[in-house]
Amino acid sequence: MRRYIVLSLAGLLCLGFEAMALTHPPPPTSSKMKTAVSQIQRLANQGKAEAQYELGLMYYHGKGLPKNFEKAWTWFSKAAEQHHAKAQYNLGVMYYEGEGVARDLGQAASWHKKAAEQGHANAQYNLGASYAAGEGLPQNLEAAAAFYKKAAEQGHAAAQLELGLCYYHGKGSPQDFEQAQAWFRKAAEKGNPQAQYALGVMYDKGQGLPQSPKEAAEWFLKAANQGHAQAQFNLGVMYDKGEGLARDFKKAAAWLRKAAQQGHAKAQHNLGALYEAGQGVYRDGALAYVWFECAARQGFEPSIKARDRLEGLLDKEALQRAQQLLLQEAFRQACRPSPASQPEATGEEFLSTLSPS
Repeated sequence: MRRYIVLSLAGLLCLGFEAMALTHPPPPTSSKMKTAVSQIQRLANQGKAEAQYELGLMYYHGKGLPKNFEKAWTWFSKAAEQHHAKAQYNLGVMYYEGEGVARDLGQAASWHKKAAEQGHANAQYNLGASYAAGEGLPQNLEAAAAFYKKAAEQGHAAAQLELGLCYYHGKGSPQDFEQAQAWFRKAAEKGNPQAQYALGVMYDKGQGLPQSPKEAAEWFLKAANQGHAQAQFNLGVMYDKGEGLARDFKKAAAWLRKAAQQGHAKAQHNLGALYEAGQGVYRDGALAYVWFECAARQGFEPSIKARDRLEGLLDKEALQRAQQLLLQEAFRQACRPSPASQPEATGEEFLSTLSPS
């Protein structure tokens, strides 16, 4: 189960470390900053929870004060003990990451639960992820789905995605494709690429909505433009086969290349097949060998066979060129096993293995 705990500069990421409440239009001058820090410190020492929280943020980000995770943790703790939800959430993040305090998943879940009970959407999402993974508390898929739903109903895109997956797989809630596609759509319309991909899968398979390869391609394109490797791969296959899109080998090769460069083994295999056949690209046995080799290194059996077959057909010069290409950094990176080559959370991607014509 994926966790979206991303620490960011204040105010930049909704899924990250809770942003500082202050939103100053122009950056304060040095003297104004010193005055502000002094006032916040005075109020924090007087026990004002909001000031304690903001002082923790200053220490955490090194804004107005030297960065110091230990002091940040101390001030967040003081505010959290006064039921300050954002401080409780941030304290949970620090326990989860082991910043300023020893890593403790139990404490992380405990503080996220306190914030979640006050309606804090990020905390609800993280608590759902903790229940789903059994991190810091016993695994409980029903509780995970319940907390994802609380955050999802507040418009939390990652929670909407996870809730959709709960309904899709029937884990933590009854399997319900209509509910799954509805939650995927909410997250997809917010620009979540995983949700866009999942919605494309459901359109392709006609799960919870009318089957439509054309709609599937449109959602895959949205995800692919954000770098989603399997969506890029699926677009490549759709262009190659003319399914939901006009058949176009050049576009097929272009999308397969994008996925292949991210380490997607099936895309690498298909791109190799296109280079061997000269479809959408110029015929190039050495490049075909390179892409087959990349996928073969990930254990993709059709590529192992294709590489071995091609090795017996290419002349010495072509094989030497292929070996030289494999030493280039771009191919070295692409040939490394990558999460991009693993099935997406919906467990759906198009079966791909093209054969040279």
